[in-house]
Amino acid sequence: MTPRLSLLLGVIALLWSLPALVAWRALGAGSRLVFEAGKWFGYAPAQMVWLADIVEEAGPASRALLVAIWLAGLILLAVIGFLIARAR
Repeated sequence: MTPRLSLLLGVIALLWSLPALVAWRALGAGSRLVFEAGKWFGYAPAQMVWLADIVEEAGPASRALLVAIWLAGLILLAVIGFLIARAR
């Protein structure tokens, strides 16, 4: 694999990982994040209770799904890099 291809795939992997990390932190914050975001958008906390409850209930399962999707994306990038390197 050429250094330029490795660098490109590394940058793409970083760009793929940053939103996943942000989502991981957000899902870990649970309902607190929902109330803070709702307040920032101008909603009353009473209007956000239903969404906060959903986020709180789905926390562990949503984090596991997020990790699975993130890993699938990284594996796909690795396979693409391997196939491009083999084609050259």
